[in-house]
Amino acid sequence: MSSTLLGVAAGLGASAAWALANVFIQAAGRRAGSVRPLFWGQVVGAVAMLPSLWWFRPSGDPVPWSWLGVASAAAAVAYLGMFRAFALGPVSVVSPLVSTWAVVSGALGVALFGERPGLLRLAGGGLVVACVVAIAARAPGERAWRGPKAAVVGWSLASALGFGVMVAALRPLEAALGPALTVLAVWAGQWALSGPVVLRPPLALPAGAWRPAALLGLCEAAGFLSMELGVRAAPVTVVAPASSLSVLFTVILGGAWLGERVGPERLALAAGVVLGVAALGVG
Repeated sequence: MSSTLLGVAAGLGASAAWALANVFIQAAGRRAGSVRPLFWGQVVGAVAMLPSLWWFRPSGDPVPWSWLGVASAAAAVAYLGMFRAFALGPVSVVSPLVSTWAVVSGALGVALFGERPGLLRLAGGGLVVACVVAIAARAPGERAWRGPKAAVVGWSLASALGFGVMVAALRPLEAALGPALTVLAVWAGQWALSGPVVLRPPLALPAGAWRPAALLGLCEAAGFLSMELGVRAAPVTVVAPASSLSVLFTVILGGAWLGERVGPERLALAAGVVLGVAALGVG
């Protein structure tokens, strides 16, 4: 297999893993709330990622501890917001909203790292925002909603902000720690900061929540590792478009698996989000 095909395959694998993770996040969240499934899902994901430390080793450079603090705080907002949004709203609406993290990350790349956005990236950001606004405005009333739509949108956008900051902060961390150890360190820092506030006994999950919590953790880990393998085999301009399809895959799963009323309009808007995110990644 050529390096290009391997990169595309890895990107598609990451998209599929993250889309499945979104479905399992909703299932676990609706059975046990937001905090405990997130905690145990990340425990399972961390254990699954441990063997990868053999391949993705630290560089030995000094660890930028301030960036680790920023990334950990942002991760707490991102993951808790995402889990809360998926527990309350349909995945076909929440996933595109959360995907606006790419716009936040791109803006921070310009502000913090001196990047110069080209026309393609600017157009991609505008497309993401336009499609997401349309999805939020046209979301129909349906049984998939478990909370007020305003709350779902608010939690989703808080998650997007958190992920955008976190992804920007990962850049200096990965240079020192490598990708796998960076994720593990950020997850650990996330709980060191938020655990005393949000974790309350009992930590055990109800019987029906263990399976989706474990599966979401495995899918999250698989997505991170697949993405990293992709960018090591092929340029980001090849891998990023394939990895951005998780939004569309999630919307499709929402309709086909969860019985959400998706319709051609929401599918088209989700495809627009994918195109915009891909443009942000390669522009």
